[in-house]
Amino acid sequence: MMLRAAVMLVLSGYIGMCMGEGVLPQGPLHGAVGGSVRFTTNLSPSEKPFSTVSWRFSNTSSAVSVNIITSTMSNNYTEHGYNNRISLDRATGGLELRDLRLEDSGEYTLTIIPEGQLILGKTTLKVYEPIKDVRVESWMNPPREGLPYMLTCNMTGFPEMIHWIKTRMEELSEIGGVFDMNNRTITFNPLKRNDTGDYKCMAANPLGNMTSLADKLHVNFGPDTPVFHGPAFVEEGRYSTFKCSAVSVPPGQFSWWFNGTEVADTSVFRTKPFTFNMSGEYTCMAHNRVTTKNSTKSKMVTVIEAIESVMIHNDTLPINSENFTLSCEVTGPYDAIYWTKDDTLLNMNASASDAHMNVHTVNNTLLFTPVTVDDDGTYQCFAVNKAARHGSQKHKLLVNYGPLSVSITGPDPVTSDSSSVSLTCSADSQPDCDFSWFFNNDTSAVSQSGSVITFSATKDNEGKYTCEARNPVTNITVYKSASYNGERTSRDEESVNVTVDSELCEPRCVNHAETSASPTLRAMIVLLELLYITLFSVVDTQEVAPLQVIGYLGHEVVLPCRVTGHTIVQIQWKLQQPEGQSVSIAVYNPNLGKNILDSPLKDRVEIEELSLIIKDVELNDAGLYMCRATTFPSGSLLQTVQLIVQEEMPLPSGIVFAIVAAVLLLLGIIAAGAYFIHMRRGDSSVGHRGLIDTGEKVTGVASPCDVEDVVYSHVNFKPSTKETPPNSDKDAATMSADVTYADVVVLNLQPK
Repeated sequence: MMLRAAVMLVLSGYIGMCMGEGVLPQGPLHGAVGGSVRFTTNLSPSEKPFSTVSWRFSNTSSAVSVNIITSTMSNNYTEHGYNNRISLDRATGGLELRDLRLEDSGEYTLTIIPEGQLILGKTTLKVYEPIKDVRVESWMNPPREGLPYMLTCNMTGFPEMIHWIKTRMEELSEIGGVFDMNNRTITFNPLKRNDTGDYKCMAANPLGNMTSLADKLHVNFGPDTPVFHGPAFVEEGRYSTFKCSAVSVPPGQFSWWFNGTEVADTSVFRTKPFTFNMSGEYTCMAHNRVTTKNSTKSKMVTVIEAIESVMIHNDTLPINSENFTLSCEVTGPYDAIYWTKDDTLLNMNASASDAHMNVHTVNNTLLFTPVTVDDDGTYQCFAVNKAARHGSQKHKLLVNYGPLSVSITGPDPVTSDSSSVSLTCSADSQPDCDFSWFFNNDTSAVSQSGSVITFSATKDNEGKYTCEARNPVTNITVYKSASYNGERTSRDEESVNVTVDSELCEPRCVNHAETSASPTLRAMIVLLELLYITLFSVVDTQEVAPLQVIGYLGHEVVLPCRVTGHTIVQIQWKLQQPEGQSVSIAVYNPNLGKNILDSPLKDRVEIEELSLIIKDVELNDAGLYMCRATTFPSGSLLQTVQLIVQEEMPLPSGIVFAIVAAVLLLLGIIAAGAYFIHMRRGDSSVGHRGLIDTGEKVTGVASPCDVEDVVYSHVNFKPSTKETPPNSDKDAATMSADVTYADVVVLNLQPK
C-alpha cells in the first residue's frame, strides 16, 4: 500500500512533463464475454526498462475507478480481481485482459514513466455478450382489426441495433406500426387488415447479428357486406341456387333467411321448386367467430310464370328465290325473342356490315324475302323473360333449288365386251332430281327412269334422247337433249335446255313435232322469252294507272289487267298482304300456259284474258292486287287493283225504277181519294138517313153528324125505292132516289 502511494506520488510529480499521443489505439475496443482483449501500444522496446508502468480502469456510469496493475523496477502490484486475468508487457507497456466480463466495459488509462519523462494513453473497451435466440413474440389476444396490438423482438445478448423486416406475399412491405424501446417493440394502434404479414427482427452488435424466424401475423377482420349471387326473378316450378360470399378472416359462417325465417346454414342455398308464394325477401347472413361480428345482404326475389317450351315451326319448304318463314312458337309469356344462325346472333341492322338484308322479323316470325342458298345454316330462336333464356332445338335450313347446269355425258359402254351403251344425265339440284328419258320427241311414254339410260348400240336406237330433270320440291323441270348416231353423240344443235319457273306452269315436255318451227328455233324462242323475263324483272317497273273494283260477298269479281298494245311475255298476279309480304296467286305465259299457285285463293281463282277472276268472294279477299306484265319491247308494267268487298249487292236498276213508279202511283191514288171525299163533304144538298136497329126501337137519323154517337157494323148500301119506311124493323128503310140507304146495327147502345 505504501508502495502504491509512493508510485502515485512520483507519477504526480511527472504530470505535465510529457504526454504520449497515440500510444493506444483509438477506441472503443470490443470484446466478447469470456474472451480476451489486448491493449497494444505503439512504443518500441527501449534499452532501459521503464521505471513504472501502470494501468487503470474507470466506469463513469457506475462510478468505479480501479488501479489494475502498477509495475516498477522492483515490484508489481495487481488489483484483486485481476489476478490471473492480465498479462503486462513492460517493454512496450501493452496489457492483455482475459476472461472478459460485461463489467469490464469502460475507460482504460496507461501511465509509463521512463527516465525523465511521463507517457499517458487512454482507450475504451466494450464487452458484449454474443447475440443468440432472436425471436418475435406477442402475448396479446388474437389480433383483431380495429384493436391495439404489439410485437416484441426478444433475444439473448445485448444488441446495439434491432431491425424489423415484414414480408407479404413474399415481397418486402412497409411496416405500419410505431417502434419503441430502441426498436425492440412495434405497436399497432389500431391494427389494420393490411398489417397482415410475416414479421422478422434482426439483432446485431459488433460481435455479429442474428435474424429471427418469421412470425405470421394474421389480422382477423370482417365479415364485410356479403355478395349475394342469385337471380331477382325465378320461373315457377324451377330450381335455383343462391350463393353468398364475404371477405372475412377467418372465413365466415353463413346462413340463409326467407322473410325472417332461417332456411339454410351453408354458403350455397339450393332451393326447392319455386311456387308463387315463395316470392319475397331472401337474406344471407355472414358471421365471424373470432371478431363475433355479423353482416347481412338481402334481395327481393319474384316468382314469374315460366316459359314451358320454345320450338321452331314452318309450314312450307324453303325454295330458292321464294319467300319463306320460320316461326318461333313459345308456350308461356315472354319479353323478347331473338334468332341465331350458326350460333351467331342474326344482325337485323341494315347499316351493319354483316346484316342479312333479305331477313327480317315480324313478331316471333323470321321472314326471308326471299330465301336463298346463302341462308343455309343452323337456326335457333330464343325466348327471354326476366328470369331466364330458353332456346329451341336447332333447326337445319337447307334451301331447295334447281335443277341447274343439266348435262348429258356418254355414250359409255356398259361393259368392255358389251354391245350396250349408256347416257348419263346430271344436274345441280337440291334435292336430287327425278330423271326421265324420252326418245325422238315421244312424250307419251317414258323410255326409262333414272339418271342413266342404257340401250343397245343398234341402228334402231339412233336418234334424239331427251333427259327430263325434275326437282320434286321446286317443281322446276329442265330438258336436255342429245342425238346418238352410232359412236357419236351430238349435243350442240339438238340440245334444248328449258327452265320452267315453278310459278309459270306445271312442268310439261315441249313436243317439237307439234310446231312448224325447227326444234332449234323453238328452243331459242323459249330461251329468249325466259331470258327476257329474267332480265326485265330487275329493271325499273313502269306503273299503270291504279284501279278500284268493288266485289260483293259470295259473288264473282273480275280484276282487269289493262295492258294493251304490247306483246305479252308473262302475266303474274300477286296479293299485297298487310304485313308487307306479297303472295303469288297465278302466272300466265302464252307459250307455257297458266299456273294457279298455292295461295289462300288457289281453289277460287282463274286467269282469263289477262284478268284475274275470284269466285265466291270473301270479306278477307279485300286488299291490293298487283298485275305485273312482262312485255316486249316495253319491259315490265305494273297495274294495281284495289278490291273493296261489300256484304250486299245493290238492286238492279229496273227493279229500282219499278219500285219508284209504284210508290208514285200509290201516292197519286191516295191524293185523288182524299180530294173526292173532301168535295163530297163540302156539298150541303147531300143528306143521309139511316135506319138504326137496336132490337127494340127504330130511330131516324137526319144528319150524318149523328154517326158520331153510334158504332156501326155490317153496313150495306141499297138503291132507293121511294117508299115510306114501315114500322116493322124487318123492312129496309127507303128515301128519295138521290139518297143512299144503309142497314145500321147499333151495338147495345140506346138512342138519344
